[in-house]
Amino acid sequence: MRQSELFDILKLVADFAMLSVRGEGVIDSATPRVRDIFKKNEGEVEGMKLDQLIPELEMLAQLEFTPVEPRGGLELMTDEDTQTSDCLYLEYLAALELSHGNYELQTLINGEERWLELATYKLLHDGEIVFTVLVTDITRRKHTEIEIQQLNENLEQRVAERTVELEERTEQIRKVVTSCGKELEKVNGTYQSMKEKQMEIMEGIADQINSTVDGLSDDHKEGIRQVAQSQLMKSLDLYTQDQITDQKFLLTMLSLQELFDKPKSGSENIKTQQFADEASSSEVDDLLNSLGL
Repeated sequence: MRQSELFDILKLVADFAMLSVRGEGVIDSATPRVRDIFKKNEGEVEGMKLDQLIPELEMLAQLEFTPVEPRGGLELMTDEDTQTSDCLYLEYLAALELSHGNYELQTLINGEERWLELATYKLLHDGEIVFTVLVTDITRRKHTEIEIQQLNENLEQRVAERTVELEERTEQIRKVVTSCGKELEKVNGTYQSMKEKQMEIMEGIADQINSTVDGLSDDHKEGIRQVAQSQLMKSLDLYTQDQITDQKFLLTMLSLQELFDKPKSGSENIKTQQFADEASSSEVDDLLNSLGL
């Protein structure tokens, strides 16, 4: 199969329209794909200026660019000045193609919004500058890209809104936890003071009975002291259990506060030794383990 036959097949099956455009911007020839892209036959576009077919191109003539040499012709290698045409927007597209690649634009075709991709090449043919412009309809791809971009933007906005909402709720919880912690410390201090006074009363109850009741024998007084001592030991045992429960509350509040505040120094945290007098080390360790601390 000859090269010309392969080229004819390519013109028929390619997904792009190939336009041959003269240096002044007039379309010389077009491939059949223009029918699908521009809804015009080849004969209708041939003889038109390219910016009549795609009006948005006219704006490109105002942009700055560095002209590129046309492809073809070794004699141009000795030229001091780059050979240019009279069509500035085509010169811009050819320069852009060489430096950055294809150009995408949005236009209206028969009142319908479409996206086109242009690949523009500057050539030298029979001593004249011509441009080959490959036009591809990328509307479907562009719509997909826009939809994905919008979804990403919406997702980012939703994440940002959700983050603000969570931060507000976290701040509210932090304030509640801090307030509860302070109030609990006050209540616990008062409660501890009351229990200490209660223990003092229990310790002196035997002496008070013996000093206020007349006619008690030494055996009676000793019996009272033993009973009082036994009850005092029971009270001390309950007091120890109360201390463990109180520390459990404090440790719970501490663990909640640490979720929102910076970690405190070791000296400020509640340690096992702080209530070693009230409970055995193993009991305290079990308590800490149950709290996950």
